Amino acid sequence: MIKKMILSTAIFAVAFQNSYAQYANDVLRFSQTTFSGTARIQGMGGSQTALGGDISSISGNPAGLGFYRQSDFSISPQLSFATTSTDFLSDKFENSKDNFNISNLGVVFGRALTDNTGGQRSDGWSSIAFGIGLNRTNNFHNTISYSGINNQTSLGDFFAEQLNAIGYDSLSYAETGFTGYLVDQYTDGEYFSLINGRKVQTNSQKLKGSQSDWAFTLGSNYKNKLYVGASINLTDITSRNSVSYSESGYTDTLRKTNRFNYTEKTTIQGSGFNAKVGVIYRPVDLLRFGATIQTPTYYQMDDAFSSEIVTTFNDNNTATSSFNSVSEYNLVTPFRYSFGVALFFQKYGFITADYEGLDYGNGKYRSEFDASGESFENNLISKSFTKTSNLRFGGELKLSPISIRGGYAIYGDPFINTTNLDRQVKSITGGLGYASEDFYIDAALINSKFNSTSTPYILNNGTEPVAETINKRNSFMLTIGTKF
Repeated sequence: MIKKMILSTAIFAVAFQNSYAQYANDVLRFSQTTFSGTARIQGMGGSQTALGGDISSISGNPAGLGFYRQSDFSISPQLSFATTSTDFLSDKFENSKDNFNISNLGVVFGRALTDNTGGQRSDGWSSIAFGIGLNRTNNFHNTISYSGINNQTSLGDFFAEQLNAIGYDSLSYAETGFTGYLVDQYTDGEYFSLINGRKVQTNSQKLKGSQSDWAFTLGSNYKNKLYVGASINLTDITSRNSVSYSESGYTDTLRKTNRFNYTEKTTIQGSGFNAKVGVIYRPVDLLRFGATIQTPTYYQMDDAFSSEIVTTFNDNNTATSSFNSVSEYNLVTPFRYSFGVALFFQKYGFITADYEGLDYGNGKYRSEFDASGESFENNLISKSFTKTSNLRFGGELKLSPISIRGGYAIYGDPFINTTNLDRQVKSITGGLGYASEDFYIDAALINSKFNSTSTPYILNNGTEPVAETINKRNSFMLTIGTKF
């Protein structure tokens, strides 16, 4: 594996004390899927484990397809607005990014099973349904930028530490710190930073991409009491991260430089698969219980990385140093499970709640080309991440043909806390729906908020500057569907 640096961390992650840690961050980032599905389900905080009868069941709880006795098709476009407020070296900066996408798309083919007389079965297995659905589980689109005056440390210090640790002859992007005139070397061979004194540090990170799954699901029900289902899910990841970082106004008495620009681009493509089984039990009409189990997701990843340093001298001449690499590896995200309960009030509506559990510390990084890197990353994952509990609550009031919905979700902090930063993801949702015999349209608003930290570089003594960011995302979505 070729070592490299990610200047800023992804949305949910913080930086680690080693250049290897990109892969630990990836395991976390691609494990942290949030609630998704149709506008009806998202308007109720994503709570659906015990519900059924919605196209979201294709990727949510496959047992929910057991409620279908006819076919159903829907499409769910979504418009999202992400904003960030970042505090860096006592200065604050605001950024925003919008994105339009198809959040959910699905079709269910359902039918009632008949007895020997051709009538609907009253005993035994009474219905069966097959569904295919596309479901977006992560939206990476975001922008974070900040700037401030730092009198203490520099990216040059980071490159010097990396070169002292691994040497110049290693296959490392850290060599660009030397050829780009950020560091030099004493006669005894030790590397040191050329950048000293007061400097303006500016960093801008733009993230794009998404994580989605195609689910192929089969569900059935027994005596209208027990609903069971299973799905095979094919997952897809596209992540593009662009970083532009600079330091200016500093003192370099040896090489006579006064500014440098560092740029970095990382493109990650991944595909994987997992399986899920689910059950819903309805002991009486007003009460339902649900549960799901999902296997770990096994990903094959392709990573393309490039970086460049352009250094400006006092006489306005420039020098350029660049690095490129590609790598292949595997990621395994954790096993996850959920439980749900729903309480129905005859034809007037219901309330429902979900509990989801997973242990982020069980994620794995695999590389057949770098056994030492694999061991380091997996040790870092197990020591940095922990078990979390995700809670989702929702309800629906039926005023036929109109429905009013609301919900709340809270996703636990995956880090073994060493700071006072609260990294829980909290969402407030609401929605409206209209349904006729063969047509329906639903709308939902989703407001999510969480805190994160990032840093432009990491130093062994922990004196690097840290940016604290408040992340907000507001989304509006529609689901348009027909039953046939």
